[in-house]
Amino acid sequence: MDVNASAPDDRDDDDIDLGSDADADLPPSARYVVYVLEDAGGTAGRDELLDRTGLPERTVDEALARLEAEAVVRRDRASDDLRFVHVELAEKS
Repeated sequence: MDVNASAPDDRDDDDIDLGSDADADLPPSARYVVYVLEDAGGTAGRDELLDRTGLPERTVDEALARLEAEAVVRRDRASDDLRFVHVELAEKS
């Protein structure tokens, strides 16, 4: 687990604005993935998220699925290598 990813600054989960009322219903793992994505500049590969969060694959995948369903993130596969998944924060409306 990357020690720096767990606390890149002194924000807490309540400081993360996901742009909707649905953010209160998100599990802590999904909120943490958003936090790490924000720290990474809003974009990261799935493998990078796994490394930076230290969370199990299944947890990250479920968090991403939930965040994508809530239109908080977008996932795209690389056209030249479908194994690579790129994740980015969706634009806030």
